[in-house]
Amino acid sequence: MAHVLSEFFPKVRASDVEDYGCGFEVGSYIGAGPDVIEADRHGWMITNPPFNLAVEFAERGLHEASIGVALLLRTSWMEGAERYTRLFRERPPRIIAQYCERVPMVAGRWDPAAASATSYAWFVWHRAHRDKETRLVWIAPGAKARNWRDDDLKRWAA
Repeated sequence: MAHVLSEFFPKVRASDVEDYGCGFEVGSYIGAGPDVIEADRHGWMITNPPFNLAVEFAERGLHEASIGVALLLRTSWMEGAERYTRLFRERPPRIIAQYCERVPMVAGRWDPAAASATSYAWFVWHRAHRDKETRLVWIAPGAKARNWRDDDLKRWAA
């Protein structure tokens, strides 16, 4: 994700808790301890965080990002009373962009033949969002074909 984002943003800071050989900073984005990545004011925080830590990612991103936060998560993340109380009630996302097709994910690489029964959506907060209403938008079928580039297999497949 970071490599593609760098094609659109002048500066991208990438990190992960695992070293996947991409040259990214290794460390935790949330929590406490010597492995936590230092705060860095930035325009956007865009990531697909671990599902069970996504609220903490959102909270840190909302604290540090000057423009917005975008999290790619399972659609079921919008459920839950605790998550609603802790995050959504006072800081609802501006947009939830739901994929109409399944988006298979494989740790540390891209596999165009992978399949998934899990549905995903982008949860996007924007600082200019003031009305506390969330807009649901659909990412139409065919997103993979629309965004495919001829060199994707060479760039991303293991």
